[in-house]
Amino acid sequence: MSRIFKKSIHLITAVICSITLFLAGAFIVPKPINASAGIQPDPSFEVISFSNYEIADGVYDSTTAPSNSPVTATSKDTFDKKYFSADVKFSSSGAKILLADDGKGNGLTVNASNAAILTVKFNGTSNAILRTQLPTDTITSFINTEFNLGISFEVVAADADSVKNDLKLGVWINGVLYKDNFFTIKNKVVNFDNNKTVTIACNTSASVEVKSDSRAKVLPNKNLDWISIEHFYVKDGVYGTNNQKPSATGTRFVGVNNSYFTTNITFSATEGAAFRYAGMKSAPGLSGLSFTLKGGKLVLTDAAGVLPYEYTFEAGKAGLAKFADTPFKLGISFEYIDADEDTQADDLKLGIWFNDVLYENNFIYFGDAVTAFGNSMGVFSNVKNSTITLGAIEDLKVTLPDKDIDKITLDYFGMQDGVYTYAGNGLAVRTQAMDGVIGKYFSTDMKVSVKSGFADIIYGFIETDGWQGTRIRAVSNTEIQLLTQNQALIASFKAENTSLKNFSDRNFRFGISIEALDNDNDGEKDDVKIGVYFNEDLYNDTFIYVNDYTPWLGNGFSFYANSDGASIELGTIKDLIPELILESPNDELKLITLTDFGVQDGVYTFANNGFSFMGANMKPLDNTYVVMEAKFDNPEQKQMYFRYAGEGWGGISIVVHADNIEVFEASGYTDPSGKWEYYSIPAAKSAVESFYGEKYKLGFSTEILDIDGDGKKNDVRLGIFVNDQLCANKYCDFIGYAPNLKTGLGLYIESDKATAEINGLVIPVDFALFGFTEEWAKELAIYAENNGSSNSGSVGGSNNQSPATGEKSGVLKSVLVSCIALGGILKDENKKYTKKISLI
Repeated sequence: MSRIFKKSIHLITAVICSITLFLAGAFIVPKPINASAGIQPDPSFEVISFSNYEIADGVYDSTTAPSNSPVTATSKDTFDKKYFSADVKFSSSGAKILLADDGKGNGLTVNASNAAILTVKFNGTSNAILRTQLPTDTITSFINTEFNLGISFEVVAADADSVKNDLKLGVWINGVLYKDNFFTIKNKVVNFDNNKTVTIACNTSASVEVKSDSRAKVLPNKNLDWISIEHFYVKDGVYGTNNQKPSATGTRFVGVNNSYFTTNITFSATEGAAFRYAGMKSAPGLSGLSFTLKGGKLVLTDAAGVLPYEYTFEAGKAGLAKFADTPFKLGISFEYIDADEDTQADDLKLGIWFNDVLYENNFIYFGDAVTAFGNSMGVFSNVKNSTITLGAIEDLKVTLPDKDIDKITLDYFGMQDGVYTYAGNGLAVRTQAMDGVIGKYFSTDMKVSVKSGFADIIYGFIETDGWQGTRIRAVSNTEIQLLTQNQALIASFKAENTSLKNFSDRNFRFGISIEALDNDNDGEKDDVKIGVYFNEDLYNDTFIYVNDYTPWLGNGFSFYANSDGASIELGTIKDLIPELILESPNDELKLITLTDFGVQDGVYTFANNGFSFMGANMKPLDNTYVVMEAKFDNPEQKQMYFRYAGEGWGGISIVVHADNIEVFEASGYTDPSGKWEYYSIPAAKSAVESFYGEKYKLGFSTEILDIDGDGKKNDVRLGIFVNDQLCANKYCDFIGYAPNLKTGLGLYIESDKATAEINGLVIPVDFALFGFTEEWAKELAIYAENNGSSNSGSVGGSNNQSPATGEKSGVLKSVLVSCIALGGILKDENKKYTKKISLI
């Protein structure tokens, strides 16, 4: 039987046996301290014990706390300025208690060396810092004798360096400080500010019995998700009767598992109002845990009938004079665990806290309760003048996104500043980034204008058509909604709840953060935490959680308005544009150009729904870099694209727009993962401001690699370069595409008003291909320079001097013809210039 289940049985039994049916627990009363005893623990130190680490009272032996798998628990609180106190009974030297442990046996180890000596070791060393001789006036043996062990911890500056890094320890036996002296560890090797673990370990046949000091208070677990009423979209206020309906209701977009809920609360002296927590979404304020006053006591029941008893809390035991008309902080820790060892984490561990102190240091456990509770809260009262006042906890408010999250703006998607509005039944803009929106904080200057209809930013769409994505919808000048990909409402944001009167008067900064996590504890990090910000203030100080949503988040950004009366103005946040440092192509790639495809220089236009040019390379495109000089003009913004590495209409489409280049497989090739690869490369992240209107060097690099790591070199990596710089520093990968890779190059232009000026670039000749040395190459260059080239196709020019005669001259001419036939150039000896030459 597990330790935690033993604890649950112990607690439930205690509850059943309680006559008043209130939370109860047996605690050890500290043994009285001799009035003549000397130095006492600092009264300002917080008393802690095993209960602070949820280690239950009981006997631990080699089966419950074996040395190789000890009972270990960790808190987030430091041991500094703490007084650890508990009753202990060691059976032999084989039982150990480790305090301020780092999880590796480094800390303070306490065990009974024998009947006369208690040993306290530091940092796991064999040298004991204390070998506590038996205080004969308080105890006769450390073995098989129950005594009170107390140890105080304080980080001080004890040595000459005046650095606060020394540890001052006090060890008390039954309330008597050993030899009336503290022990100081200089330059503490173990950092007690960070080591926050308590461990019990026992060798075979050894055991230790522990009982927590009743003065110790169990504090809330800082590892839980700390939440307040604002996380349920409920504001501060006084709530009471409301025509038989709840007067306050709210729903969190995720359950309350693994959370610590806390609120400032006041129950009126007129009894009857009920605070309801963890109710069903379908009945907020009417279901869940129910807290109400009865006869001056706070009573916990369950509106769903899951809790088997009525639990009563007394004000005195909660540290209050009374409950009625008394403000206090109510806390509810809520965790699903496997308490009954049926391998299902469906049992409820419930903690009820008053001013952050667990009531009577006991949790309540209920088996198979996971389906009984939900994610709502509310206040219900059908008694006149019976009210409950709720107030959020200020410390839990969040205003800005995580400082470590990637921050992006419009340029991430290649978007331009402007007013986006109605475009008939289509999208006004559609673009995609190289990466997705998960783990990003997107912000933009925004201004809304909705006279009729609505306007949508479709954020993070996953399909290339641009429609399937999370929608940021302006439904009016005062309301913006967040919708799922199928347009189900996630949340609504009202201008009145922000620093703005409306969303239309002036530009404001809109932001949305999306982070992936395992929120539903199904072992998959496929849930999301969404923050929506107005002028960098988190709306309602509340994150939104949506489970199983990451499959619906991609890398797209589009805009749709259903009426010409709806528009949204967007502007780039200039501070978020990173410095553009783009990489160059691999210099080991083979350079080829238009002539390799049999394509001529020229200005190309519409060709009656056919290709304006189409050619094919004689050799495979693997490890090549295709370069050309290009200038595009497309006033109607219709289709204009290269069809690359295919045959006929097949291949990869490289679609050129003014603000982005789209890349995708033309025939709809599907990679083995079942995802159709699609890329959108923004001009904003290239070496030019726009892909239209100016002349630049355009290049396509192609490599066949093993990208997916399946051991097969059958994947294609395509790079789009402008002026020899990789656009967006991202390659376009097509998994398993190598068998489809052909050698064609075509240009398609849809509009008769569009033009594309395409010129091949001159490629240096590799003379080694012809078996010539560098010296021969220089002579060829001199020959070509002196003789020039003519339009008639013969070698000639103003200077007819020839550097070579006879047989060598003939060879040079022959080589020159061969080189020119390859569309090459020759360089002068000092490589100061190149000269293009035509066929002789």
